[in-house]
Amino acid sequence: MESRFFSPSRQTGIFFTWYDSFTGVPLCQQNLSLEKASVLFNMAALYSQIGTRSDRQTIAGLEEAISSFQKSSVRFQAVLIAHSHPGILNHLKETHTHTPSYDMSPAMLSMLIRMMLAQAQECLFEKTALPGIRNQFSSLMKMAQEAAKVSEIYDQLHQSMIQTPIKDNVPFFWSTMSQVKTNHYSSMAHYFAASALLDHQLSLSDDEDQQEKTLSQVYDRLPEGRSPLDILKKKDERERIGKAHIRRAILGHEEALRIFGLCQHLNKLEALQEILKASHQRSLNKCSEYEDEEEFADYTEAPDIISKTEHKAEMEVPATTKVKVTDFFQRLGPLSVFSAKQRWTAPRTIHLCPKDRDLGFTLKGETPVQVVSLDPLCTAAADGLKESDYIVAVGDTDCKWMGVSDVMRLLKDVDEEGIDIQVISIMDSNPPMPTKSATFCGNLPKTYSMICLAYDDDDKNPKSRKVTKKPSFLSWGLKNKLKSASTLSLPTADHSGGLPWNKPCPTFPSSSTYNDSALY
Repeated sequence: MESRFFSPSRQTGIFFTWYDSFTGVPLCQQNLSLEKASVLFNMAALYSQIGTRSDRQTIAGLEEAISSFQKSSVRFQAVLIAHSHPGILNHLKETHTHTPSYDMSPAMLSMLIRMMLAQAQECLFEKTALPGIRNQFSSLMKMAQEAAKVSEIYDQLHQSMIQTPIKDNVPFFWSTMSQVKTNHYSSMAHYFAASALLDHQLSLSDDEDQQEKTLSQVYDRLPEGRSPLDILKKKDERERIGKAHIRRAILGHEEALRIFGLCQHLNKLEALQEILKASHQRSLNKCSEYEDEEEFADYTEAPDIISKTEHKAEMEVPATTKVKVTDFFQRLGPLSVFSAKQRWTAPRTIHLCPKDRDLGFTLKGETPVQVVSLDPLCTAAADGLKESDYIVAVGDTDCKWMGVSDVMRLLKDVDEEGIDIQVISIMDSNPPMPTKSATFCGNLPKTYSMICLAYDDDDKNPKSRKVTKKPSFLSWGLKNKLKSASTLSLPTADHSGGLPWNKPCPTFPSSSTYNDSALY
């Protein structure tokens, strides 16, 4: 539709109105880009709704949710494109960079993309955990890093939400939810690490090198004086670090519950509250299994867990370009000719009467065909046919999509009575400016255009020549001091050897008196 009817050089007079999804402020523009970006934004929002409504208790439902959230992010980047499909949003972000709607500003779209990818990463974690987590050292440490990755992404999302100008219009419960999930998944990461260290002591049957490698990849920093091998081999060290992890998990769960209680909207989500309480209680139970009277004297701090994932959520570009669609306006003809970039005349009817089977012109081109080599004395030319005209119909047959061979097949059996064809002409949207005369001075030869010398007929016929004396071009710039600025000389050396580079650029006369010619 844009290519057919919306010219890049002129307004169409059609207004598009949309409402900002965060502020509710209406936006009205004579710009089809606003319409396209808004439709993409809504596509992303729909993908996000599909993701939230998927059954995340099954592998198929989780895969559907993951795909929907990733597609939504692409749409949001396309506007920076939708509420829940990062792929669409990313497309919006890259292609609609000047949309004056707040919800499609680069900062807001970037935040929405993060939100979609965070939810997709959370679904990937749930997909890994759904079949069950093997109660082994390496499996528990792997899940600890997966949970840390989800926490990290939600923390990045929260940081983007609290930045100006995003924080002024993002719903409070969005920001609160991102904080809750940051603390919840961080606590889960510490719980898994604690379980790996407390429940699994290194035995002779274990692969010591493999466990040491796993532990060294979980931490980027260990308490001073401790090494991964010391923690694995020494039971007291292993328990000390494990208890530190479980204490940190309990603190994180308590913080998640505290933030949850601050938001009235989240208080309505009873299922979320039950999950937070159950996770907190699980960590408390793990801690009670390893209670020690000397625990209060232990100030060991659990090291941070390096976030890592084997299944990173990425923007998934929807296959919209692969969808086969039908051009609603195909009957108008090929887009290469019948587009908003060009202007053409209304169809004209030309009557063809061949003489000795000669139509008086030839055809070229693909679709539609063009008239070339037109005989100016033929009947078609007398009836108004011009070179470069496009033939759009022969008789009652539309031939906008026909090639030369097809059109010639329609014309070859035309009888003496002739046949009517319809043609159009492309209008020149930028007509050439009339050629002006010019003279250059400054020790350069004087040159004139044909307009300057177009007095030959009058000069040859003195009787028809007017008596009014016209000033010569050379004297015009010299005698009229007011118009002396109309002569521009190339810089030449003066007596002091300097060049007048610092002189202002002269102006040219704008009076209509000198429309036919000008001195430069």
